Amino acid sequence: MRRDSIAAGNGAGTSPQQLRRSNLRVVLDIFWAAAPGTVLTAGDLIERAGLTRATVLGVCDDLIELGWIQEIVPATTGPAVRGRRARHFTFRSDAGYVIGIDLNFVSATAVVATLDATLLGRGRRTFAEGDLEADRLDNVRAAVRDALTEAGVTPERIIALCMGVAAAVDRRGTVPSGNPYWESVHVDPSQVLDGGPVWQAIVDNDANLAARAEERFGPVDLGDSFVTMLADEAIGAGVVSQGVLLRGHNGGAGELRCAEHLNGVGTTDGIAYLARRWAADALAAGEASTLAATWKPDRDLPTAEDVFAAAARNDPLALDIVERLGERFAIVIATIASLINPQTVVVAGGVAPVCGAVITAIESRIGRYTDVAPRIVASQLGSDVVLIGAVHAAIDYVREHALDTAM
Repeated sequence: MRRDSIAAGNGAGTSPQQLRRSNLRVVLDIFWAAAPGTVLTAGDLIERAGLTRATVLGVCDDLIELGWIQEIVPATTGPAVRGRRARHFTFRSDAGYVIGIDLNFVSATAVVATLDATLLGRGRRTFAEGDLEADRLDNVRAAVRDALTEAGVTPERIIALCMGVAAAVDRRGTVPSGNPYWESVHVDPSQVLDGGPVWQAIVDNDANLAARAEERFGPVDLGDSFVTMLADEAIGAGVVSQGVLLRGHNGGAGELRCAEHLNGVGTTDGIAYLARRWAADALAAGEASTLAATWKPDRDLPTAEDVFAAAARNDPLALDIVERLGERFAIVIATIASLINPQTVVVAGGVAPVCGAVITAIESRIGRYTDVAPRIVASQLGSDVVLIGAVHAAIDYVREHALDTAM
């Protein structure tokens, strides 16, 4: 595809260029907003854009040359129709590809997607729990290579990349120094792709990206005030106030290290981590539980899914863990609610689809700690919530700048 730039121009001398760019933007946005695979005729575009037929067809020819749309000839099954043949166009979701990355303290996951957010490939690498010295960059690069291979996409076809990290990130995409956990995931995004320049490599906080994913696909309405709390290994929050993502002056909005100083909490450990840790400790101490039938001390810890499934069977140990989690996170969410007063707190991450009992326990206790208790719901986006946010952030960048650096 071409890498020309459609000049915005300014002043009377460039008004034709401004008008051309405006028309290109209007028509391209119509294609981008359409459902994947939608075919639009010139008549459809005339009606939606409010432009003349000649202008629409000229714009479509420009967009074809720039590589954003293609003209298709529909199969004909009926008799030939006299007169001018209608032209049909569709958006090229394969005009380029984007990468989304979720980098946290225990793993790096990368996905490759088309411009309509269809996932084509995935790669993942894990780190030893608590290993802050692991080479994150090499692991991220390996995950990206695996995703590209599975997708059948070469690096030069990538036009934007977004990486969500488990750290505060300021508006420039910089991770503040001084926190060893944040520094362990401070990877230069421009170095993760082997060859092939991208338009933009974006870095953002993982909970912020999760919040954007929930705003787009989750149980909140556009313009709501809500908090998305990642709750797997460690807790972090993405805060949206009346549709505006709050970052703070250096990206620290939603950081929950203060939980270490809350009575009844004491750490920033997440629901999934605590469920398996508490279960393993109890089993190692000899407590009776149906979990003991499938777990031995020399094997991996019971998973959060194991614990919550046991609670559904009325296992005493698992039920106690659910109650302890309910008490702990009632305090955390009450603290968030007292400071921010959101309508909704979305519990997100891989544990979210299975932690309904924990949410019920939170709801039964939160009134003890705040008079402004929010609605508490579980995300349905699962462990991909950060990746979904990252992919759409990359696509949003491409859409916004499609005419600045046309491919």
